[in-house]
Amino acid sequence: MQKGLSIFDLPEFAKKNGFEGIEISDRESLWFSESSIQRLSQKCSQNNCGLIVDVNADLCFSKHELHIQEIKHIKRMIYMANLLNVGLLRICLGGQFISIQNILKKYRKSIATNKPVTSSDTTLNKR
Repeated sequence: MQKGLSIFDLPEFAKKNGFEGIEISDRESLWFSESSIQRLSQKCSQNNCGLIVDVNADLCFSKHELHIQEIKHIKRMIYMANLLNVGLLRICLGGQFISIQNILKKYRKSIATNKPVTSSDTTLNKR
């Protein structure tokens, strides 16, 4: 972002700077249309740049509906990874008690309110 690069510029940028590939997270890829997925795949191929998709899910929910939502998300990401012809798909199954997303939400909230995050604020202590 600081260099004004779009996600489609990353494969060429990565290769020029000595990297063999790039990694995109599911949060970034949720906004992709099928045509943008194909465009990114072509850019990676043109630059001989590998691609990894990182999928964050939580299969530890006790509520059945939430568990099913997570499985659907994983299936969508597998479908997208297939369209991208990725070399590697990483699925982090997480845990609702140790969720980096929840910790980051609380951290952002503390910044907005100028209130420091304490150990009692994190989800790590709710086990």
